[in-house]
Amino acid sequence: MAKYQHAILNTARWESATIVEWLQYYISLGFDHAYIYCNDDDPAEMYEQLLPYIECDRPFVTFHHMPYQGQQAACWVHFLESHKNECDWFLFIDADEFLTLKPHNSIKEFMRGREGNVDCIHFNWIWFGPEDFEERPAGSTLLQFTHRESEMVQMNYFTKTLNRSSAIDARHIGRPPVDMLNHRWPPTVAAGLREVNVLGESMTEFFAEFPHSAERFMADIGRRKRIIETAVLYHYLFRSKKDFQRRADRGTLGAYYFQPMWAGLPSRTEEFAGFLGRLAEKEDLYLHDYWSSYKSEIARRARSTSLVTPNPLPNLARGSSPEQSSISPWSVGKDPVSDARGAISGIHTGADGFHTEIEENPWWKTDLGGLAQISEIRVFNSLKNPSMAARAYPLVIDTSVDGENWERLFHNSGESPFGGVDGHPLIVRTDRKATFVKLWLTTRDYFHLDEVEIYGAIL
Repeated sequence: MAKYQHAILNTARWESATIVEWLQYYISLGFDHAYIYCNDDDPAEMYEQLLPYIECDRPFVTFHHMPYQGQQAACWVHFLESHKNECDWFLFIDADEFLTLKPHNSIKEFMRGREGNVDCIHFNWIWFGPEDFEERPAGSTLLQFTHRESEMVQMNYFTKTLNRSSAIDARHIGRPPVDMLNHRWPPTVAAGLREVNVLGESMTEFFAEFPHSAERFMADIGRRKRIIETAVLYHYLFRSKKDFQRRADRGTLGAYYFQPMWAGLPSRTEEFAGFLGRLAEKEDLYLHDYWSSYKSEIARRARSTSLVTPNPLPNLARGSSPEQSSISPWSVGKDPVSDARGAISGIHTGADGFHTEIEENPWWKTDLGGLAQISEIRVFNSLKNPSMAARAYPLVIDTSVDGENWERLFHNSGESPFGGVDGHPLIVRTDRKATFVKLWLTTRDYFHLDEVEIYGAIL
């Protein structure tokens, strides 16, 4: 039994900056392993980027360096001879290509019902443009590039293949191997393969008189639409206007021999403008939305590890209008209003956000600016020393709709200790409508807190 069910096979040059997002995307689709052949002059930068996926208990990446520029076919043959039997299926894929599987975004779901009937599945390209970026932007490819060519006008007939490992016999490839192995198998291999597109249609007609037969096959607009709706390769081959020159600067040896054709295109102004226009004809947010949702879920899981679980609702205190009963020599603000704002800064320090004078029943209150449904109040104590923190223990929290009539929400009658930035703020959960919130002490003392947070929604 193979170690991996579905694997990706990649050769990459000058892709270190974006390789991690690309890899995480394929992990999110359910691929089990990646074989990456780095074709950089020095593999150290890419290896470092991928280190957590290579050097771990259960490596996701098998990494090789090919030191000779453009020798992609040699990398593929090395994989077939050394690693093919480690996986049931392998996908040829470049680092600027993102396999889009609709609507489930899962290679396992996509292959369900297909695995027993085919040996090779062909995925068509759809090209994305550089937006208006003159230079490559830092950050996510999937979140920043959202315009592509329209399938109603054209669809590139070149494909990449997902292959049943046991059906591919590397002995029939020949030496030296052809450069286009990642697009189509030579007749000596293809003769025994059951090859289909993502719609399950045989590729016999497609390859009969390639490329002319492929052009005729892809001229069917209905077919192109169905392919887009099923599975396609989103190809982000130009991530800035300077990428046209970059493709030539990257190298022109071996499989990169044709890259100079792109370098000259920007100098032909009218032709270049037309080409960019075609790559921006249609807005496509499918992967943008998928990746945004994926990253949001990662962020949610990350935040759930917090010692103080974040509240997803707005902190209404931030935009409120506070005041307090008095100021003291230790107040930062010059009056009761400006000093009171120190408790709604959103910055937790463990020190004093506000500080009253010593008095009977000192208080701090705030006007939320309208009737609100309050779900939670968090009080962060000043933790400069134990005796000062203890001043806030006899705490009362009242709420009011009109600022005149107050209703008790919380009374720390047992004067139980509570903290703040130590991970133990006072958290009072409720389901109350109010416009005003007031915190005060039942004793004669100084009153000082670090921060007050009030979560809910203005009605």
